[in-house]
Amino acid sequence: MKDNELTKTIHKARDYFTYYDADSEMLLEANVRENIVVELLVALGYPKEKMVRESHPTVRRRQAVDICITGLGDDEEELIVEVKRGNIDLNHIHIEQTLSYLEKRTKFEWAILTNGKKYLLLNKKIAVKDYNIEHKTVETFFTVRVKQLITPI
Repeated sequence: MKDNELTKTIHKARDYFTYYDADSEMLLEANVRENIVVELLVALGYPKEKMVRESHPTVRRRQAVDICITGLGDDEEELIVEVKRGNIDLNHIHIEQTLSYLEKRTKFEWAILTNGKKYLLLNKKIAVKDYNIEHKTVETFFTVRVKQLITPI
């Protein structure tokens, strides 16, 4: 990963959300996934060809994962990325959904939940007590907001 590439990608993400208003179709989940999240993952060093979109390991379609990053090392599966619309606030329901995906997939330990602006890093094996989001305790996560990563050029 080159710092310059990551910086450009973060600026692109920031500009994307500045340009489109809250009602824009560009903030739909699929657009945020492809235009922001995938590009950021690539800038972080994850190969695009290792990203499987809309993975359905269970019979129920509701259990589809937006992105699975697989085959990076010894383990077959590495990371789940759950993407939400760019104009919604992430809440405990989204966190619980993502954690349920982790529980159903034994080879996954880590997941990212994002709306393109805010990134929550979740781990199913690490317990953090008393973290409260929307009055519900969540197992664990680390938050990064794209807007706060870099100051405007």
